[in-house]
Amino acid sequence: CAVLAICLYGQARCNLAFFDPLSYKLGVFDLDGWSVTHLCLFTFLGTHARNTQDLVNLWLCGLLWEAIEHLMGKSRPSWLGGWANCTNPNAKSEFVGAWWFGRFSDLIVNAIGLGIGYYISKKTETISK
Repeated sequence: CAVLAICLYGQARCNLAFFDPLSYKLGVFDLDGWSVTHLCLFTFLGTHARNTQDLVNLWLCGLLWEAIEHLMGKSRPSWLGGWANCTNPNAKSEFVGAWWFGRFSDLIVNAIGLGIGYYISKKTETISK
């Protein structure tokens, strides 16, 4: 579901003229709007983790996704066509080219999100008892 949303967003980003809020830099390291989406998603996932093994598995899924993003940014397979890469000659110059790239900071943000989500789930579990 998240992957489909990213692909659709990428197509809209490439083919429609609009301000891309997810590319906005937050001014801390290389964090941007995409970092916020990582934090939200992994906080949500963390609230559904039952134990630390679930947290590790979720983080490893995030690691695998970042590796896929890295590979897509470096050598996108031709069968993807314009998906995961903006080839529209009429697009804004900052949107043209590969925009999928794995970042180390995303892995840190993912871990923080999982921790926050797990903490929230454990706190609400104790309150409800």
